[in-house]
This record gives sequence, C-alpha cells and structure tokens, in this order.
Amino acid sequence: MSTPRVLQPGEVLPPLDSLSDSPAPAAAEPREPAALPARRSAGRVPPRSSRSGAAQQRPASHSKSRFEVINDFVDDTMKTLEFRASLAWFTLWRNTKPNGLAKIAMSDLARRMGCSKYTAKRAIRDLRRAGLLTVVALGSKYRGVSIYRLTTPTPKAADE
Repeated sequence: MSTPRVLQPGEVLPPLDSLSDSPAPAAAEPREPAALPARRSAGRVPPRSSRSGAAQQRPASHSKSRFEVINDFVDDTMKTLEFRASLAWFTLWRNTKPNGLAKIAMSDLARRMGCSKYTAKRAIRDLRRAGLLTVVALGSKYRGVSIYRLTTPTPKAADE
C-alpha cells in the first residue's frame, strides 16, 4: 500500500482513474464555468416584459395606482383620523389584493398594529365612520376571517 500524499497549496486533485503517486500540475488551467441549471419554473413564469400588461387589466375600481392612493391618504386623509385608524388603514391597504379586498382576522390585525383587539375594533369603526372602509363579510371564530374593502381617499382641492 502506498503512503498517502498531501496536496501542496495550488495543487489540484488528479482524475479518479489515474490515482498514482505522480504529482498533479502546480497550476490548473482555467476551465469554463459550468452551465447554470435551468430554473424549476422555466416556461411557467412569463418574461418580465409581458408582465407590464397586467397594469392595464386592473378593474375599474383600481384606476389609481397604489402609489397615488398612498399619497392621497398621507397628504389629505391621515391628518383627519385617529392614530389607531391610520395604523389599521395602512395594515389593510398593505393586505389588499388586486380585487380590492383585504382578508384579515381581527386578532391578526391587532397583532400587526401592535395593539389590543378592542383597539383594532375601534379603528375599524373609525374607518367605517370616515367612509374609508366597507365591511364585506364579518368574520368570527367559526366563519373565518373578516373581509374589508378599502375606499380610496379623495384628494382635497388645493384651495381648501
């Protein structure tokens, strides 16, 4: 049996079929990088250029971009609301799907707002009174989560 050989810094392991006591070359010639494996979702995800058409397919209720909605809320509406209602509106706005509905349990809303469930319920009540929220379905322990529809805030005129 031969003695094990220690590789010196810069040496490369010899191919498996030629395991002999001859030293490997000191510097290996650079190899081309291996081709990256294909993505598992290849063919299922459309290229980014064709995704841009999704903006034109929004329902009429989403005629404003999300950026415009958040600007209108911060510039005009937020100063008229209690802090808890603003937190609830932001949390619901973040969870709103393209169909305009936000599905969230009251306990989850309270956890995300960092408050009690009672405070979250008061925030929902404040938003309803301000006309910024419609309760589509009220959830409970056996009915599932509540479903809300946020009403886009209307910007006030500059002269007001």
